[in-house]
Amino acid sequence: LNQKYSVKMEKSSIDESSQKVLSEEEKEEMLRSLKEEEDQMLEKRRTNLQYINNPEDLPAKLVSKFDRIMKFKNKIKSLKEDQRDSLIKDLTELNLTKYVDEVIEDMVA
Repeated sequence: LNQKYSVKMEKSSIDESSQKVLSEEEKEEMLRSLKEEEDQMLEKRRTNLQYINNPEDLPAKLVSKFDRIMKFKNKIKSLKEDQRDSLIKDLTELNLTKYVDEVIEDMVA
């Protein structure tokens, strides 16, 4: 009896959710939004692949100083919410290509 009731409840909730019909404008807006999001993701992907395949193309302004990178790694190990902005800033300034494995280990640990 409980199984039959739960199946009927599931069917009922599916029927109710399928009754909401989107207007053409809502559909177009949703598609536009999804397309824009997809384009942004593809552009990021292209950029990442470019730097993976040609690390020498990385912007020259990135800092490769060992002490700055070690400080960043220590921040990652402690990983606190109030350090988020500082970590993001460091990520955009540091050249971590040689330390990717270590940084990932520090994040996971």
